[in-house]
Amino acid sequence: MGVPWVLKLGGDVVRDTEGLEGFAAELKDCHEAGQSLVIVHGGGPQGTDLMNRLGLEPRFAGGRRITDGPTLEAMMMALPGQTSTELTAILTKVGLSALGISGVSSFLVEAEKRPPRRVVGHDDLVDFGLVGDIREVNTQAIMALIEAGFVPVIACLGIDRQGQVLNINADVVAVDLAARLKAELMIAVAGVPGVLADPSDVGSRFRQMDEKLSNEQIEAGTIKGGMIAKLEEAFRARALGVETVIIAGPPHNGLLRACLAGEAGTRVV
Repeated sequence: MGVPWVLKLGGDVVRDTEGLEGFAAELKDCHEAGQSLVIVHGGGPQGTDLMNRLGLEPRFAGGRRITDGPTLEAMMMALPGQTSTELTAILTKVGLSALGISGVSSFLVEAEKRPPRRVVGHDDLVDFGLVGDIREVNTQAIMALIEAGFVPVIACLGIDRQGQVLNINADVVAVDLAARLKAELMIAVAGVPGVLADPSDVGSRFRQMDEKLSNEQIEAGTIKGGMIAKLEEAFRARALGVETVIIAGPPHNGLLRACLAGEAGTRVV
């Protein structure tokens, strides 16, 4: 089925059931036409909701979650549990051969604990706790699933060689998979139409974004929170050789076609 396309779906996207069903139908048509697909999903909102119900306080730095032991337990419940099940159910409903797994399965995503690092807006180094940096990706297992006719739906957890489960940002997982699978296309599907000049105006979409413009918008405060992390990873994907990287949304039938035609999303250059 050739080189796969990598699609990253945020947890907020999974909650948009109607829009996601339409997008899933488009993915089914694409898959039946012979295009192999790999889906990576997050579950940030689901994890935060669960933490709130458990009386835990979510903490973030630079749009990335700081993960202590209780937070990791919540994310293990929210990611391969609730979010994966809901997403895979929608994909399966429309007839896509979706197989929900996590990066823990068969060392699909082998990682190591992230050392403290500098983060925009923080003077001191930030210790993210039980968050992983990816060492290896089991591309053989992913390609075996693809060749068997499945669409892998991967929850963004990893595991180290000691068996420690690690939380990993879904954009990070998507980029590493795209690079190591030599994907020509990666689309980060979000709840907004792309990177916006005015976050309150969905019509203010940047059609393309380079690092200079991104840094200017971050400094101006236009781009903030999770979009900073999303752009950092999008630029990393381009640096690793992924030819086309697009941030687009919200999900609906026709979004994929519009992205490929340059009529939707923000293309990262």
